[in-house]
Amino acid sequence: YNNSSEELKIISSIIIVIFQILLYFFSYKDSIIKDIKNFKAKYILTALKEWIFLFITLIVLNAFIISIVGSQAANETAQRSIIALYPIISIFTTGILGPISEELVFRKSIREVIKNPKTFIIVSSIIFGSVHLLSGFIDGSIMANPLQLLFIIPYSSMGIYFARAYIKTDNILTSTIMHIMHNIITILIIIGG
Repeated sequence: YNNSSEELKIISSIIIVIFQILLYFFSYKDSIIKDIKNFKAKYILTALKEWIFLFITLIVLNAFIISIVGSQAANETAQRSIIALYPIISIFTTGILGPISEELVFRKSIREVIKNPKTFIIVSSIIFGSVHLLSGFIDGSIMANPLQLLFIIPYSSMGIYFARAYIKTDNILTSTIMHIMHNIITILIIIGG
């Protein structure tokens, strides 16, 4: 890695994500403010319960798929490289900004369009899972090993649990807190080795 080039990419990515969060916030300002005002402490328990199921599901699915594919998902490999180089920045970007942005994009905006809960869960989860495969197309790992496409299953399952948390409470903060918690725990596990 060229450190100055990588640092410039990270800074520009942070600026883009912050701009995206602001754009979505102002697009859904009234709804988000309502969610903040109506947030209940018990929603944290909902997020925690859903996360436990998510974590168990991911352990099983990833172990099974890695045994077939022979490697981790390309997105996971890319994230681990960034976390190794920039652990503190990763907690901020991947641990906090990323989940806020992704919950606004993949849950809030899609829920505004798809009112049926089951359809919403399926559609938002498949889109969420698909987007997490993009780095595999960019770095060529999916072309080199098309079995990498199987990682859409664990990524989409993450989307299912995030969407379920949102549906259960009708509050975007629930899935956002859950997503932040998941990403920070994952980052800390990676940093811890």
